[in-house]
Amino acid sequence: MVSDAVIKGKALNLNADAFAAIHLLQSGDLNKADALHDRLNGLKTRQEMDEDSLRRIATTALDMLREAHNALEDAHLQMKAQRTRIETLESIATTDELTTLPNRRGFIEAFDRELDRTTRGQTKGGLLLMIDLDNFKLINDTYGHAAGDGALRLVAETLKTTIRRMDTAARLGGDEFVILFSNADVMGAVDRAQQLAMRLNALTLRWQGEKIPVRASIGMRAYAAGDTVDAVLHGADSSMYAVKAKRAARAKAEKVRA
Repeated sequence: MVSDAVIKGKALNLNADAFAAIHLLQSGDLNKADALHDRLNGLKTRQEMDEDSLRRIATTALDMLREAHNALEDAHLQMKAQRTRIETLESIATTDELTTLPNRRGFIEAFDRELDRTTRGQTKGGLLLMIDLDNFKLINDTYGHAAGDGALRLVAETLKTTIRRMDTAARLGGDEFVILFSNADVMGAVDRAQQLAMRLNALTLRWQGEKIPVRASIGMRAYAAGDTVDAVLHGADSSMYAVKAKRAARAKAEKVRA
């Protein structure tokens, strides 16, 4: 027979543990609350719980334990829902809604990580392509902004099907896109860039019975250990505008000859 003193002592300890579980839950220490819950739950199977007096005294503590457990489960569910909301918001913040490509912010974050890996010798560098549509304003002015959006989506889908899983394609804004050929041999990446330029300049947007040609200029800038995001972007941007100027001059000369 267990003595009254022992029963009261065990019951007081059980009550104290139940209160402690609730306090841990309220304080946000879910790991310790979980551990204490498991220990308290195990007490129900002990031999001394057969004592009627201890059962009566322990009933309140066990009820409190169940309430604490339910509250703990609710807290876990709320945390999971909160993590989901945060992930959704982060995705929205770094994704271009029209094309579903990463936006400028998403690309800068990805490129910054890639440059860090390159600087630490984990990758060998690669090539950044800056892409700008030559006739985007003309498409908008002639066929409307919906057609312009269609051209942007067409270009985005072309980039998605061109790059490797390890590469990154993004829309920086307007009709400006960028591709990061990461951890790539520069000469091989240049060949891929030239093939992409040919593919982009052969695109045709089918719009309300019309066949609208899509044309693009591409600039390139290799990157290596020690480079910065701004320097590489500026170099690719300058290269792209030089290509665009040459294409415009060639088109003008051809028009004069015609």
